[in-house]
Amino acid sequence: MKNPFLNKEFGLYIHIPFCAKKCFYCAFNLFILKDIPEEKYLNKLIEELNNYKIHNFRTIYIGGGTPNLLSNDFYKKLFSHLNLTNIEEVTIELNPEFVTKEQIDFYKSLGVNRFSLGIQTFDSDGLISLNRNHINKDAYNAIDILKDENFSFDLIYGYPTQTMKSLLYDLEEIKKISPKHLSIYNLSYEDGSFFSHWKKKGKLTPLDDSIEVEMYQIIIKELKDIDLIQYEISNFSKENYQSIHNNLYWTSYPYIGIGAGAHSFYYENKHIIRSIKEKKLNKYLNNDKIEFKTELTKEDYIFDKFYSEMRKMYINHKLFYLETDFDIYKIFKENFSSKFYQKYLTIDENYIKFTQYGVINSDSIFEHFFTFIFKN
Repeated sequence: MKNPFLNKEFGLYIHIPFCAKKCFYCAFNLFILKDIPEEKYLNKLIEELNNYKIHNFRTIYIGGGTPNLLSNDFYKKLFSHLNLTNIEEVTIELNPEFVTKEQIDFYKSLGVNRFSLGIQTFDSDGLISLNRNHINKDAYNAIDILKDENFSFDLIYGYPTQTMKSLLYDLEEIKKISPKHLSIYNLSYEDGSFFSHWKKKGKLTPLDDSIEVEMYQIIIKELKDIDLIQYEISNFSKENYQSIHNNLYWTSYPYIGIGAGAHSFYYENKHIIRSIKEKKLNKYLNNDKIEFKTELTKEDYIFDKFYSEMRKMYINHKLFYLETDFDIYKIFKENFSSKFYQKYLTIDENYIKFTQYGVINSDSIFEHFFTFIFKN
């Protein structure tokens, strides 16, 4: 298979899998430890970086877990091994309860120029029901410290105990803050989370789908009022404040992920590779073989690219054909009824776009596309 990444810069994702507490919705690879093995973890990250022999990245994203749980010394040493010469964006995720002015100034001195704050909700009862480690006071304090910085924050909607009243409260707080960037995610029941386990056991009742759809429609409407433009299914920004790193994912650029459980996407020996690093911390720290690769078939890559790029809610089908030799426009025209188009998609001579109803139901639509196009 030809290299689809020629002349495309890499993104670097660094996973910090340590937290003070596990949220009930979380299925990320993380560890709650009394003593965090910072030095051993740092040495493994540096070893991974050296193995890839990639010296120039376009973006760096430090995610977790809770990255700002670790010491300044850890990051000082880590950044001494990173070449920031041509970097456009360096993001670090933050939990509000650990944010201080001194910490932010230190990160900026290293080259960090974007901050992503995990708030999830401003509703006190909601924070408890999600098992967050911070309280409202922590969130407002962190926002005050970051108010003059390039920062984003995350919110979750559709969690089991959420009411329309609490959603409207969150939206009112967003309007007061008027952030440059906001990620607002519909809660999903991922395997490995407490919520997913309780749902399977019948100990938890999810919100009705119709309520979640109504919530999403309200979110879209309210965020437009403060000039937060939707540029991805779950992401909104003021003009010129889109996430450059996340846009690499949504435009099928290559990226390297280092750290326990991190994912990568790149070209090697005439194959497109998706890989994941060893998830178990002890094995990650002590084994030589920590990367598990999957070689994508052409069909895999085509769907993968379609899935990633439709996260932006549209795709240029002419450009898609030039890059993949696969005519999705023709496939849709031959196999999907006009009724389907009207409900989920609009299609013209250049673009395939989601309707608003299509955006709301995007996960099931992606699954339908995969089954219909590649399995029949």
